[in-house]
Amino acid sequence: AMGDLGKLLSSAGHLDEAIKTLERVAAMEEKAKDWTGLAGTQVNLGAAYRERGDPVRALALYRKAEAEFAMLPAFARFRAVAIANIGNTYLALGLPEKALEHHERALAIKRRVANKRELAQSLFDMARVLSSLKRTPDARTRAEEALKLYAEIQDAAAIAEIQVFLSALAAQEGRRSDSRSLLDKAIATQERLNLSGALLTSRYMSAIDRLVFDGDPAAAARELEAAQKLTVSRAAPMLHLELLVTAAIKRKQGDSKAALAALTAVAEIVDEQRDLLGSDEFKMAYFAGAGSIHRDIADLTLEAAGGVPASVAAALLALERQKARALLDWLTSRGTAWAGTRTGEAA
Repeated sequence: AMGDLGKLLSSAGHLDEAIKTLERVAAMEEKAKDWTGLAGTQVNLGAAYRERGDPVRALALYRKAEAEFAMLPAFARFRAVAIANIGNTYLALGLPEKALEHHERALAIKRRVANKRELAQSLFDMARVLSSLKRTPDARTRAEEALKLYAEIQDAAAIAEIQVFLSALAAQEGRRSDSRSLLDKAIATQERLNLSGALLTSRYMSAIDRLVFDGDPAAAARELEAAQKLTVSRAAPMLHLELLVTAAIKRKQGDSKAALAALTAVAEIVDEQRDLLGSDEFKMAYFAGAGSIHRDIADLTLEAAGGVPASVAAALLALERQKARALLDWLTSRGTAWAGTRTGEAA
């Protein structure tokens, strides 16, 4: 019962309460040596940590769950879920190649033992990874396979989610009318079913769509306002996305100062992730993303200066600070490797 409560709290966006509840459940299951139950709780706990913006802790929990399920052949389906979640977490960490490796393993298991819903989810997970690797035709094929399965079981919420994804692919391929049509259908379904969390992401996408393809910052701002009115908890990843959309709209409207403020807030959120990263592999993915944000901040700082000599001087100083920050980030990322080399030489 407590485990179900934890899942409900997590789905409702009450992540801290969910994590506390699920950790109590995990402790009781470990004491009772209920390894199957513990593995399931670890998967749910990992999902809560990932949504809260702690992918490294989520990854550790998913790995523990997979190890438990690997010793229980009758629970192959659940092992596949744990493996798929590892893949999703690698994708969130900016490591799509490792994500693809895990999703291929999960999909192979699910093709043997999973039901239609689980197989569809695995195909959709694979599609997202393939998209991040710029393999758009392959991504669309997997997503359409998933869409067909979800249609067979009449899962309207999942169909809408895939329509949002296919909308983004259509936009990348220059199919503007298809992209907008798919997105509008998804938003209509999500509004009808009151899927606030999914609708939030769709509204953000719609704002960018209006900005990039229609060149209409006013329409984009209306979409963003509609998203901001949704009463849904915004953990770090969602707040990150909302600020990025805000920065893009403000920049298009010529308000460089507001865009700079939004992007600086993004950088603060990203920097908070730094202490959560354990391995050099994760750090390098982080620094690649942070470096891009710092470059945009430097550009906006110059734009906000507006050509006034004193302001330009201040902007150039800020630009140099961003360069120094990027260099510091790079040096920090190399520190562990150098320390390891010295340790090996000493040995």
